Amino acid sequence: MIPVFLVEVNADSIEGRGPMITEAAFTTSIDARKAARMLGGRVRELQVWTGLEEWPAGRKMKLVELARAKLTPEEREALGV
Repeated sequence: MIPVFLVEVNADSIEGRGPMITEAAFTTSIDARKAARMLGGRVRELQVWTGLEEWPAGRKMKLVELARAKLTPEEREALGV
């Protein structure tokens, strides 16, 4: 898996009601955040899989990370995580 950080900006620079469009893509979050600040946009992380065989395992790991983030410290201790 290769993490890619997209810089998105609003397509409507006058009212700000337009859709968010991708302005640039970076391999480091630091560069993406700097560019987003310069453009007044936001950063979104995207994962690029190097092969189909890698995708299911990586997807499961991401779900596990999201589930762990929801646990309280007491729940983590009880589960041994």
